Amino acid sequence: MFALVLIALSAQSLHADLIGTSVSGSLYYTYTGPAPAYGTVVSYNLYDPSSYSNAVPSIYGNYAGPNNITIGSATEFGYEDTSLLIITSDFTDSALTITETCQWAYGCGVFGDLFTFTDPAFTNLTLLSDPSNFIESYSLIGDTMTIRADSPTLYLTSRILYGTDTAVFSIDPTPSVPEPGSLVLLSTGVLATLGFARCKKSRKKTQG
Repeated sequence: MFALVLIALSAQSLHADLIGTSVSGSLYYTYTGPAPAYGTVVSYNLYDPSSYSNAVPSIYGNYAGPNNITIGSATEFGYEDTSLLIITSDFTDSALTITETCQWAYGCGVFGDLFTFTDPAFTNLTLLSDPSNFIESYSLIGDTMTIRADSPTLYLTSRILYGTDTAVFSIDPTPSVPEPGSLVLLSTGVLATLGFARCKKSRKKTQG
């Protein structure tokens, strides 16, 4: 029984988990003015505090920069447009939640948003929930996911946002490699189980 417990504990090291991995991200919006500029992606990264002054409060992980952020308990990426429009991207152990919130009673004009996130642990991206249908497309190529939301129309934003829209994605992380200590523990458990079974079998033969 003890050996089986050891095996179970060792197997936990194989559990896939994004917590503690490193992610880099960006948020660009699409210009919606007259052609031919229509549809042009604005060149600065809204998730980079150095490219858009005072738009990333210190409560977000990207406050120090948009790259190599450790996924953990805090919201990894955030952008606040004078606190009226707030866009966040929050990772958990196996999911990503993108939230757009307008705190103005008259609504916020939402531009076409382009999100990208890179983490070697990313695999198999799936959209789980999008009640407002503001996600236009998404993909995962290699270790980089690309998500487009709120595609604009000519001269106008795609819509006016009131309140909060939320989309949730499932991410199947790459299974972690067991630490050497875990491998030793697993091997010990297996050997102990085999030894117990062999001893039991030998005892039966002696009694017979």
